[in-house]
Amino acid sequence: MPGQTSRLRAAGRRVPPHVRFLVGHALIGIAVGVLFVAAILALDIAGLRGLILRGADGALALGLLLFGVSVTFGSAAMGAAVMGLGAPARPTRQPGARLPLPAPVPLPARRRG
Repeated sequence: MPGQTSRLRAAGRRVPPHVRFLVGHALIGIAVGVLFVAAILALDIAGLRGLILRGADGALALGLLLFGVSVTFGSAAMGAAVMGLGAPARPTRQPGARLPLPAPVPLPARRRG
């Protein structure tokens, strides 16, 4: 049915921008997580590579490690992206402008007794 596939393509283009924003940052975080696991295995930190290769359920262990790290890094990337939405790209300051100083706080009088 050619009409149905064109409708599906049209529906795929209507992804809201906030969903694309979150999915894009999640994918970046997942990619960093996969690189992190690859680095852990390449450097054999805590003998993890040896445990995975020698174990009977090495593929399961690697899958669980990849899943956990990917979820963590993907969530952290999404959270950092959302928290950075309202922040300006660079703080702007006028040349020669002074930074505001905090107001002095009066200390309570000391009692002598």
